[in-house]
Amino acid sequence: MSFKISIIVLILFGYALNALDGNLLNKIVFSEKLNSFVQTIDIIEDEYAYEAYCDPYDYDCDDTEFISQEIEGRFRARRLINSNENFGLAFRSSVRKMKHISCLIECLNNEDCAFAIFKNQTCGLYNENAKKTLIPYEENILYEKFYQTNPCEKNPCKNLAICVNKGNAYDCLCTIGFFGKDCSLLISEYSCGTNQFYSFKQNKCVACPLDYLSDNMYPFKCFYIYNKYTDYLGSVAECKKHNLTQMRLKSANERQLILTRFGSDNWVDSQITEIGANYFWGDGTKVYGFANNKPDNDNSISQLLKNSLLLTGGSLIDVSESTVATGACDYYDSDEHLYY
Repeated sequence: MSFKISIIVLILFGYALNALDGNLLNKIVFSEKLNSFVQTIDIIEDEYAYEAYCDPYDYDCDDTEFISQEIEGRFRARRLINSNENFGLAFRSSVRKMKHISCLIECLNNEDCAFAIFKNQTCGLYNENAKKTLIPYEENILYEKFYQTNPCEKNPCKNLAICVNKGNAYDCLCTIGFFGKDCSLLISEYSCGTNQFYSFKQNKCVACPLDYLSDNMYPFKCFYIYNKYTDYLGSVAECKKHNLTQMRLKSANERQLILTRFGSDNWVDSQITEIGANYFWGDGTKVYGFANNKPDNDNSISQLLKNSLLLTGGSLIDVSESTVATGACDYYDSDEHLYY
């Protein structure tokens, strides 16, 4: 009888907890598990390699997983810390005070967050670049994010496009001649006349504004050429004069068009303000299409030397904002073409 009463009490206690903090319990499920094998992490910092071991028989080194049911993200606690807390901060984040669970939820909801560091009630969210600064630490304070599912395994991207895993979503990087969310659409089927662009808003070809150019290599935009050599901020100012933005060359089609029509060294709409940060377009989407080994910030992890992007030879490179180059401004009337 006492055994049955205990079970009933436990069940009622569980319902009470769920009622008191239902949202939290639905968002984060904690599970502790002792690994049946030794796990090794290799962290590369310049020419040095560090190995952090988690012995399954050492209870002080339990590998605790934090699982979110919302986006099927997980965290693994690690005995690591960053040597520079300001290097590689995740997009639109900062180091600040918050609760442990809130820190993990923010990392899960930030596409740019590869891991969180929680120490002394302070949370920092970091991107993949920040792994350069990791060193061993005596406590599990680093929470590395990984995903249970990989949508790219189902090969959603067509026509030899590259699939980029984003955990609960994906991006398709289309090959030349194709576009769309899954790169299944042919650009040639949307060709327009001279200085016209295809408007998804009106579902037809419409004229570009006077003195703007277009090209059927990517007929979903018009470009305003300001015919000046300026630094990055000068380029921003030139586009603002016409209520436009600098070019957001998200696809290989657009980058090839600009190289063919306007030549090399053109400013684009992306700049960072923190060292180690990833580049995003002005609308908050991630930048792809870099040249090999770029961006590199001249290999400095202590000073931000390059903070702006330039299209050079059909690929993107990072340069100082004081660099002098030419550029153009984007014009379009809908966002439906803004796939990679």
